[in-house]
Amino acid sequence: MNCVSAFRLTDSASSYPRAMPRGYERGQTAVHLMNYHFAWCPKYRRKILVGKIAERLDTLIHEKATQLGCEILNLSIAADHAQFFIQAYPLLSPNRIVAQIKGYSSMVLMQEFPELLRMQTRSYFVLTASINPHDRGALTGTPEQFHVSGSTRFNKSPTTTESESRK
Repeated sequence: MNCVSAFRLTDSASSYPRAMPRGYERGQTAVHLMNYHFAWCPKYRRKILVGKIAERLDTLIHEKATQLGCEILNLSIAADHAQFFIQAYPLLSPNRIVAQIKGYSSMVLMQEFPELLRMQTRSYFVLTASINPHDRGALTGTPEQFHVSGSTRFNKSPTTTESESRK
């Protein structure tokens, strides 16, 4: 069954499109496209995610995501942080996903690499990402490239007044 025929609507009187766009997932009761961008850092942003630790973290994140029924769209591990785009089912909340992945990877890494004890934090960053998973080019970049566009609320300087920002 191809993608288009899987999403055909049965109500002929409906004004909705006859087929769903490519990339959407279909469950028993929902059609969805739930993408999240997660990032987290070790305590004090220490540069410890290198070499064998980074390779093992990559493997552990993919393993746990597969167990949760999620798909990793892009994964980037730098020396001082890890970030990934993930596609998930709507019944999994973002905090549940990151708690499961961080908890599992942290436990295994601390068992295998004792020097990592007390280097983990509970904090993380999450962003809902409305990116089509088939547009792989949109999933690359550095953390500095992710910003809120079109918003003056986050971009104005402390000396700018409200009347100046409206001009």
